[in-house]
Amino acid sequence: ATYDKLERARTLDPAATMDDLRWTGDDFAHIAVEQSRLEEVAARRGSPILVCDTDAFATTVWERRYLGEGSRRARCGVRDRDAVYLLTDHVGVPFVQDGIRDGEHIRAAMTGWFVDALTASQRSWVLLTGTLAERVELAERVADQGLRVRNRFGVPLGHE
Repeated sequence: ATYDKLERARTLDPAATMDDLRWTGDDFAHIAVEQSRLEEVAARRGSPILVCDTDAFATTVWERRYLGEGSRRARCGVRDRDAVYLLTDHVGVPFVQDGIRDGEHIRAAMTGWFVDALTASQRSWVLLTGTLAERVELAERVADQGLRVRNRFGVPLGHE
């Protein structure tokens, strides 16, 4: 959706950048609902684990970033899921501009906003820190643990 909005802006002004975009609550609501829809489609394909680089909940944090505390439109797309959030700490991760990212100056604040939002909503989350190898290893351990917990047999009927 972000790329689409930028491309539409570039039809009017080929030099348009992310700084030229004007976001609305409806934009974030659309992104959140569409993200949830796509996750549902992917989850129904039957994989035991679904990894997403963003979701509707994350969209609410970005909505706060662009529109302020009072904007809450993206919440319409948030579903309570039994998910574990893997939050990558910005410390030690080089900033790479891909044409749509905010500047490096906002990274520490955004990490803090995600920590606060995840904690306040009582979502399960893990902060990935350290070297790339350490972060990947921790993410794999968390995913493996999630698979072990979900793939247990229950107590046989009549043996409670």
